[in-house]
Amino acid sequence: MNEKKNVAGIYARKSLFTGKGESIQNQVNMCTEFAASRGWGIIIYTDEGYSGSDTDRPGFRKMLMDIEKGILDTVIFYRLDRVSRRILDICEFIEQLNKKNVGFISITESFDTTSPIGRAMVHIAATFAQLEREMLAQRIRDNMLELSKTGRWLGGTTPTGYQSKKITLVNEDMRKKHIYVLEEVPGELEVIKEIFARYLEYKSLGAIERFCYEKGIKTKNNKSFTKITLKMILTNPVYIKADKKAYSYFNNLGVQIANSIEDFKGYNGLLTYNKNIEQKGKSNILRDTKDWIMAVGSHKGIISSQDWTKVQETLQSNKHQTSKGKTSTTALLSGILACGACGAQMYVRYGSKSANKNVRQSYYICSCKGKSKEADCTNSNIRTDILDNVLCSIIASAFSNKNIIEAELKSFTEEYLKKNTLAFNNGENIVKDCKHKINKLIEQ
Repeated sequence: MNEKKNVAGIYARKSLFTGKGESIQNQVNMCTEFAASRGWGIIIYTDEGYSGSDTDRPGFRKMLMDIEKGILDTVIFYRLDRVSRRILDICEFIEQLNKKNVGFISITESFDTTSPIGRAMVHIAATFAQLEREMLAQRIRDNMLELSKTGRWLGGTTPTGYQSKKITLVNEDMRKKHIYVLEEVPGELEVIKEIFARYLEYKSLGAIERFCYEKGIKTKNNKSFTKITLKMILTNPVYIKADKKAYSYFNNLGVQIANSIEDFKGYNGLLTYNKNIEQKGKSNILRDTKDWIMAVGSHKGIISSQDWTKVQETLQSNKHQTSKGKTSTTALLSGILACGACGAQMYVRYGSKSANKNVRQSYYICSCKGKSKEADCTNSNIRTDILDNVLCSIIASAFSNKNIIEAELKSFTEEYLKKNTLAFNNGENIVKDCKHKINKLIEQ
């Protein structure tokens, strides 16, 4: 039985459309000769007119796709900078190759991961790349730490109760400089005080949610408060009065505090930097508290450190308690069913156990009805098993007709392809623009 022939991907790139020097064809010819000397099959990928500062190139992307598919055993380049002019990109690319056990060869630099010396060179390059990453991260962190000491607002969505205020400063060279600080919005701050007071009283996010709904208390965007938005407010250090107790609390959590304890005088609030890992279209993830940077802001704090820490302790305690109104993960329409009367989302709630069967029945309930205690919606509850069985019957009936299924699948496929082609093209442009911006920022 014949052995599988080694397949090499040859990649060539040139920034400008010229026929001089290291042209695309010259690069391909030299790499082809090298592959032929080892008896390898070849697949050629080229990018002409593309800069080495950006890896978002059609030929390069096609090669990456073939690597993922397991088509290539080795990739060959005329020189290392044909991949990228940034060592970070080169090492990340080599890491991808290592995961797929694909060799890497630069024919003019004796850079060959199929040999022991070549692998050693990869490790050296990777070490310097890691050093570059860490130094960059440290520079960003140091810069953030210095900026935080000024107590300025660095941008983003302002917390409820405050607005961003522009201040113009003039330096010693008589040049104007603009910075932003948080300024109090009295009406919104009263809402925040009410939320903290009620939580200390009720010790329940659900109870405050109902309280806000009944009293018509809205967010600054004129929306109803939810448990999620309420928790974000209750855990935000921006509202705490920065005193010695607040300093000790965050210092014990391992937070890096930009100011000394003497700056915690009990009047100003706190600003937190590097707190979240931002995810587009998703809820942000909290970093470990040891990665946070905290500073005394220029704005006024409104919640005493004693009350703020009590709220955190209660939230942490409630986190480990089982909710009475447990939501089912088995109900088919959980999270997607809307109320036919008011349009609000319906959720699943368990009733009490029946005396004879010892079974706890679950029901779909309108969230608006629950919050308003039937004041704004009186739509009936419905047992989850009854509605789910009706749904299953409808689906079974529809699937019994082959023609209906084929027509629906065809319609869905055409619509899906149309939407996703547009989304993919748009996404490629967004990714390319973001990479360009990131490269510019790193260079600066």
